[in-house]
Amino acid sequence: MSRILITGSTGFVGKHLIKRLIGSNDQCVLAVSAIDPDITLEQIVVPRLNENIDWAEALSGCDTVIHLAARVHQMSENPEKSESIYDEINHLATKNLASQSAASGVKRFVYISSIKVLGESSSELWHPDSPAKPVCAYGRSKLKAEQAVEKIGRSTLMEWVIIRPPLVYGPGAKGNFPKIIKLIKRAPVLPLGGIKNVRGMVSVDNLCDLIVTCCHHPAAKNQIFHVQDNSNCSTSQFLKDCAEAMSCRLKLFYLPKMLIQGLAKIVRKEGIVLRLWGSLGVDDNKTREVLNWHEPVSYKTALKSAIESVEDKH
Repeated sequence: MSRILITGSTGFVGKHLIKRLIGSNDQCVLAVSAIDPDITLEQIVVPRLNENIDWAEALSGCDTVIHLAARVHQMSENPEKSESIYDEINHLATKNLASQSAASGVKRFVYISSIKVLGESSSELWHPDSPAKPVCAYGRSKLKAEQAVEKIGRSTLMEWVIIRPPLVYGPGAKGNFPKIIKLIKRAPVLPLGGIKNVRGMVSVDNLCDLIVTCCHHPAAKNQIFHVQDNSNCSTSQFLKDCAEAMSCRLKLFYLPKMLIQGLAKIVRKEGIVLRLWGSLGVDDNKTREVLNWHEPVSYKTALKSAIESVEDKH
């Protein structure tokens, strides 16, 4: 049995991870900003994530740390103003926690990073050894955090594991996923046919299963892992899969990308074109081979569950 400190337990992934761990043989300690009386697990209050937190009480007796807490990617932020904020929360605060974890005798530090450390798009599938070329403040801060965790681990006896998820979807997901579901419902005819890109994604249940696996698997020691639902698919195919799961009729027709780009530029939404047409494929063969890991929930099953949760809220 392990005593595991978990940060970010109130976030989207964190809430699902807690459900996954309740009833397990592990003893979980949650680092929280305020006590939740509805949660039966042990909770320790810590300040807002920063580089000066004293983690001594939270780390006491822990042999594993799962670090989920982070400032998530914000699409509408001013890049210049946000750079220092991302760096403090995602990089320096992580470095501080990893350093104190090693000093307190933590055996393994599991850091949840992001595929964005490698960039925003690529014509090839990204694998763990692909060159890191982050293009946004969020990606740069996560990469520096990875480097700090690895450096601290290599200079101490603490093992480290880094997981780089792509887009994470599932019940309770925020961001673009609920918007896509609403769009399909409201506009059963869309000019998004014939898009031949590749986008990797992972259901929150499968990501949580991998996180728990990495806490205990001997072969996870000092490794970087990618994860996806074995579903690298195009934007067009993803929309069709969503419509099928919703039992909706969806007609996709083709419009030249340049025309869409022109329209997007007029309304200052050029980023949407990159996300819809750009490729961000994930190679997770290492994860499957080294850990003998297979996603417990199929892509179609996970997608249907995620969509049902969106529909229940509306």
